[in-house]
Amino acid sequence: MNRTAVAAAASLVLLAVFAAIAVSVVNGRRPLERKLTQSFGVAASRAAGSSATVFAPACRKTSVEFYDCTAVVTPRGRARVVNVNYKVWLTGDGCWGTSIRTRGLQPAALGPVRRRFTALHGCLVR
Repeated sequence: MNRTAVAAAASLVLLAVFAAIAVSVVNGRRPLERKLTQSFGVAASRAAGSSATVFAPACRKTSVEFYDCTAVVTPRGRARVVNVNYKVWLTGDGCWGTSIRTRGLQPAALGPVRRRFTALHGCLVR
């Protein structure tokens, strides 16, 4: 076997190894995003109490340790659905909070439950 063929074979093997590592990293992160979305939904529902219904679609990773999460809130007695957006910061201990990058009060359309949605926090279920 000549040197060119050996170099080509070695290159293909290295490429396959790097591809396998990349796929495993992406697949390893999915459960984390799912757990964060679940924990965020529980915290948003807890904030609403019996004053509103809440749906939390999947959170989306924006950078290292930060996610965009939305709570779709329908205050009781109101027909209007309100999207409440958060920048969620995931800490190294498995807990998260929204007070670092989410600024100010949430939309006035939330009515009397508005103050409950200013800052949320929670921890991932292990």
